[in-house]
Amino acid sequence: MSTACYEPDCAPDPEFKQPLYRIVDEHGRNAGYSTPLFRMLSEMTAAGVRVFYNHALTGVYSDGAVPGGSQLHFAGGATAFAKKVLLNLPRGTMERMDPKSSVFPAPNTLGFTLLRNCTPCDVPGMPPHTKFTVKVYAIYDDPWWLTKLNLTQGLFTSVGLDPPLVGRYHDGPVHHSASGEVIGPGALEAVYTFSSLHPQISYYAPFAPMLGVDPLSVTTDPALLAPLHQRLMDFHAAAFAAVGINASTVPQMRRVVLGVWTTDKLALLPGPASSNFHAQIGSACPAEQCLHGVSPEEYYDAITLPNPMANIHVANNDFAWTDYQGVPCCWAEQSLKPVERTLHRAWGLGKPQWLNAAYYAKLIGTESPSFV
Repeated sequence: MSTACYEPDCAPDPEFKQPLYRIVDEHGRNAGYSTPLFRMLSEMTAAGVRVFYNHALTGVYSDGAVPGGSQLHFAGGATAFAKKVLLNLPRGTMERMDPKSSVFPAPNTLGFTLLRNCTPCDVPGMPPHTKFTVKVYAIYDDPWWLTKLNLTQGLFTSVGLDPPLVGRYHDGPVHHSASGEVIGPGALEAVYTFSSLHPQISYYAPFAPMLGVDPLSVTTDPALLAPLHQRLMDFHAAAFAAVGINASTVPQMRRVVLGVWTTDKLALLPGPASSNFHAQIGSACPAEQCLHGVSPEEYYDAITLPNPMANIHVANNDFAWTDYQGVPCCWAEQSLKPVERTLHRAWGLGKPQWLNAAYYAKLIGTESPSFV
């Protein structure tokens, strides 16, 4: 798959200390996370892998007839047998599972606590239904921040007035001609933040009608589009004036795309939040008391194979340790790391051909006895 620098100047990201990349199509446009997923599913099914949708796991139980085997139970009554299981389940789904499931060790053990009672960013006095991760993209026919203001990269924040803004100029996809000219339409990322950092972003929650069920919504509601457009124009009025443009002449966006993830444990698709997340966003996200005295290696040993008596493994971004091996967020890498370790430890698989050898050695922990 083709990639391009995330920031146009390809400079090292100040947080990650290295350039970031994104997957692009044959025209250099953002291809999105769906591209590798669909390609992977296509190759898997071509190789004979069976994929079942709409099966919600409710419990995993030992199979007395086959030592080490498991019966997986799904909502509605379907069952499946497996000799080995790798659960890529977010925290909310894991916590909703039958506590008698054989994936869990005995209560009051470290593994049981970490899987079922170790909530990151548990802000005192902040109810779960008010805790959100919010992304907002304004879709303009003319991506004015590029065509008129030449704002190709950078962040902008203004939360003192509604609608609040916590955005980036270089994140949203923009349509280009074959020669590379910006021709639109384009998406401006007007918001991407957490309510623990910016409580003001709760402003957008009423415009996400499927909150707790589907984080994604697309709207043309003038109750959101009009004030958001005006807020963007007011914020950039001086920049427009500097190039001789009256901001009031810029046409309003066509629609707005919202991603609003709640941390409510009853949500079908809750917001992702890895453990030790306070290492990334600081005091706005209190440290989990359940991690006190636990090292990252002890954490991963307890999480990836929580019940050594069963061949059940866990690997998911929500159960990654933020800042492990000096790497902060982010979601894609944090999800892949525990999967790669598990594939090496439990299935004996080696390094993927494309992956850097030194990175892989550090990743699987050959420097640490816990991961040999």
